[in-house]
Amino acid sequence: MIASPLSLDMLPTTLATWTAFLPPAAALWRRRAVGRDRVTWLGAAWLVMAAIGCVGYLRYFVLGLSPRTPLTYVVTALYLPLFLPPTLAWIGSRARRWQWPALAAWAVAWVVAVVLLHESRPFKTIMDPLAAATLGALSALALAAQVRRAPTAITRADWFWILTGQVMYFAVTLFREPVVEALVARDWGAVLAVNNAILLLYSAAYLVIARGMLLRPQPEAAPPSVRAAVRQIA
Repeated sequence: MIASPLSLDMLPTTLATWTAFLPPAAALWRRRAVGRDRVTWLGAAWLVMAAIGCVGYLRYFVLGLSPRTPLTYVVTALYLPLFLPPTLAWIGSRARRWQWPALAAWAVAWVVAVVLLHESRPFKTIMDPLAAATLGALSALALAAQVRRAPTAITRADWFWILTGQVMYFAVTLFREPVVEALVARDWGAVLAVNNAILLLYSAAYLVIARGMLLRPQPEAAPPSVRAAVRQIA
């Protein structure tokens, strides 16, 4: 029997599923446009991710089906195309020259993984951490680059909250699948507890990102080189 989505065990799942819509809602509310700048691009990206998560949620709680579908592969494929371009833009213009080579390399890696890994669990255990490590590192680099040239208090800047939230989100995603898979064969109760804690961290990341989406964009100074951004976080 499927538990209620409002039961204590399932409440983190429900919370994470619906708070995922806060970043796109905040972007639409504040900007009232989609795709015109990097923030609204990210708002659209988070909307896509939230919608896919909602499909899995409804499949499980309404239809009684597994939340894992072929969309599992689609979600992983979309990580870099959705989040890489605006994140590189925050690092600087020189970083953007790596956008298409990086996306091409990611497409090749994704196809190879789909061909070699025939089940969703091993696929996600390998590919999700790879995408999360890449985007988490780039989000941290972008945050450092923006802090270095911040013209005002950083907590008043939209990028500070958005990039901080992205670092949180991708740091959690980096460890989610490997940790859960390591626990599955040992202690199912621990799997549930760890997964619920992860979902609550996702909800916190969504709130942080939405906070940034609600702020007015601040004027930016000329972007530094990628080398300068790397020195900033060293």
